[in-house]
Amino acid sequence: MVCEEARYFSELGNEVLLLASDYDPSVARDYGVPEGVDVILSSGSISGDVAKVRSIVEKYDIDIFYPHSFTKRLFLANSLLSDQVPYIPHIHGSVFWFIDEPNRLPYIGDTGFRELVSMVPGHGEFYQESTPSIATRVRASVSQYIERHGLQEADYVTTGSWQVQQELQTLYDIEATVVRPGVSESWINKYESVETRALSEHEHTILSVSRLDSRKRVDLLIEAIVKLRANNYDIGLVIVGEGDERADLQHLASSLNVASAITFEGYVPETKLSSYYKSADVFACPGWMSYGITPLEAYAMRTPVAVSSDAFVHEVLDQSPGVKVIPPSVDAWVSKLPELLDANPNDLDPSIVPTWDEFCNSIHELSENIWASQ
Repeated sequence: MVCEEARYFSELGNEVLLLASDYDPSVARDYGVPEGVDVILSSGSISGDVAKVRSIVEKYDIDIFYPHSFTKRLFLANSLLSDQVPYIPHIHGSVFWFIDEPNRLPYIGDTGFRELVSMVPGHGEFYQESTPSIATRVRASVSQYIERHGLQEADYVTTGSWQVQQELQTLYDIEATVVRPGVSESWINKYESVETRALSEHEHTILSVSRLDSRKRVDLLIEAIVKLRANNYDIGLVIVGEGDERADLQHLASSLNVASAITFEGYVPETKLSSYYKSADVFACPGWMSYGITPLEAYAMRTPVAVSSDAFVHEVLDQSPGVKVIPPSVDAWVSKLPELLDANPNDLDPSIVPTWDEFCNSIHELSENIWASQ
């Protein structure tokens, strides 16, 4: 997303700076970041980053900041400036969207907080109640105090889903603007030229593309495949991605005697990924996600998509042909996945997929509103 913003605003003739905790030039080039974009590495500490932001403002004529995970530090730095710089943070997920997140602590007794937890299965599944130390509680309270004020002082706040918009309203009393991340126009337009490949030797192939961590629920998908095969569906599962859970998932597949039907592809470069999507019978995304790009990439390749009810990209895809929104349980996936196996790719409507240019245009319009009022 940051790379797409850098590309978009550079193409409009703006000077763009990237402030990042880490940076790989080859990855940036793969995602379209122009050569002329300067990159500044953050210090890693709050005080160091506050000082770095102030030095950036002193050195460059900054018109606006677009922070993604830097809001608190930017707010603190901005509050020390005589001429404050406008900023529009994009919030990918609230405190609900991190495993065992201590910054939930200031809200646990609130009715609105409990209601939000009950609405999203993963919000309870991936949080273990504990007895935190006083120091942990104090750090969480201070962190959330700064977060609240940082977001309330922002000129606009954007997020990708109505779900996160509601969470931000409840937690911080702000009205975020929903701006949908998406895929590139070139990704959508290249469908006809993408060649298919043999992903498995089975009658049907299910594809998963994600980082292999517990939040993606690839274990649920493996268990569903076991039951579907027991119901006489000749299904293979291809898993693209790396992560800490890979060994555990491979062990699970072996222990369930389904290893021969499951392929762990590991990392697949962006240049080859479109052919994986196009070649699959169904793209499966059972994960817990505040949004989700991979289901949009798959749908743009005319591949039917099964997505979890707590992956909130379903707000874009739900009710579209070739889409099933499924609760995150093995039995629900066993029941619903077969309905997509023989879907006709020609029935899918890729025009529903938002694009990065649409996303950036929306951010640009908000920026113009700010500059017009100055």
